[in-house]
Amino acid sequence: MASRRTPQTIAHRNIARRRRADPELAALCRRKLRRENAVFRGTGGVSEDNRSLGFRPAYLNTATGETVVSRFANGAIAPVHILDGLPEDWVVARDRRGNVRQVLASILAGFVRGGRFYTREAAARVACRGD
Repeated sequence: MASRRTPQTIAHRNIARRRRADPELAALCRRKLRRENAVFRGTGGVSEDNRSLGFRPAYLNTATGETVVSRFANGAIAPVHILDGLPEDWVVARDRRGNVRQVLASILAGFVRGGRFYTREAAARVACRGD
């Protein structure tokens, strides 16, 4: 079965290409999260678009396979992707106030649902199908 060319699939391919081509996108930071949100807005690849389907914002450490749900610095579960609640050993840089500025390049923002991690692209595909 051939893949359909929809605005969503085109956006998914474009962000994947940009991640490979732009070294700045290799390490996760607040600016990268904002860019990803802009690219995936309206596709099911952002929290506000997929929350009703049971997705929770989360992060995957691709080097270790560890997945964590997004949390505020105080440990409370966050409704969106927040860097401040990530494990300390994932943090690369903080600002003067102690907020996380950058995390390891192996950290990927995505979602968890039913105990499984979904990339933004995968969550968008599920959302498009309405699963």
